[in-house]
Amino acid sequence: MYPTVTLPNKLHTVDTTFSPFETWFIAVDKYEGSIQILGEKADQEHAETMLHISKCYAITDYTCSEPDQHQKVLQNTLHLNVGPASSIEEIADSEALPTTWFRFVSRQHLNEIVNKNNELPDFVSIFIKLRDCKKRDGEAYINLFVRDENRDEIMVTLWKECIDSPAKFDRRKITTSVAPVIIAITNVKVTTYPGVLKLNSTSATHVYVNPPVKEKVNLTERF
Repeated sequence: MYPTVTLPNKLHTVDTTFSPFETWFIAVDKYEGSIQILGEKADQEHAETMLHISKCYAITDYTCSEPDQHQKVLQNTLHLNVGPASSIEEIADSEALPTTWFRFVSRQHLNEIVNKNNELPDFVSIFIKLRDCKKRDGEAYINLFVRDENRDEIMVTLWKECIDSPAKFDRRKITTSVAPVIIAITNVKVTTYPGVLKLNSTSATHVYVNPPVKEKVNLTERF
């Protein structure tokens, strides 16, 4: 544990993940540097109340710790700990702070991390089609079909917790945008079924349509 930091850290929250005892946020600064923010146990509810995705904050009175191998999703050696003693002030959106941030990986890397739940990467691709499906109990989900940078098709299963949230999934925007439509999908679980690579949404998955990233230009030119 490191001493409490009182210098304001101006950050834009871009991602979050939840577990029974921890809530993690990923935020970026004006230099596009990323950092993990943790609300843990007694501090978890406070962090979830104060921090919201796509909002900008000035944060003071936090501590820093080194994440363990199960907590670490960035290359940073430290993360921020926030709680009731922290000052978390929402500030006006600033053009100086990036609005999105991704950890895109290649198809090759996806093959290397199949069924390794400790890594939930982001993936960018070209939209092909979507298919409405239902589980045996009637619960709805969507299979999204996309093409990677090698033009290979991949199926992405978006579960109920993703497709029922307008903040995470905008069906109309995907289906009405002019082709080619670039899809960025965050925090996916990589599996195989049956023996074929597939991606699955998690509680932290968001689906972005035509995000302003350099990969969009590269994919558009290739297709």
